[in-house]
Parts: sequence; structure tokens; C-alpha cells
Amino acid sequence: ASRRVGEELVKACKELDISEVSCYDRNGFARGEKMMAFEDPVAQHGFLPR
Repeated sequence: ASRRVGEELVKACKELDISEVSCYDRNGFARGEKMMAFEDPVAQHGFLPR
């Protein structure tokens, strides 16, 4: 489900011509499985630096 949320976020950003995310904060949460599943499609699109 988390991966799907990330994919939908990328889709919405493409539709709105958003090409970058200026700030992304996990609010101190560890990068667990759900966060990685969400972040992967977003990072693959180029929104998150790796």
C-alpha cells in the first residue's frame, strides 16, 4: 500500500507539472519497510536525492 501511495504521488505531481520536492522530512521516523516502499517510486522519479 505504501508503494502505491508513492506511485500516486508521482502521478499527481506529473499531472500538476511539479518537477521537484523542495523539502521532505520523515519527522524523525526511521526508514523502515513502509517508508522505503513509499520513497522508492518517488526517488526513482527524481524527487528525492539518494
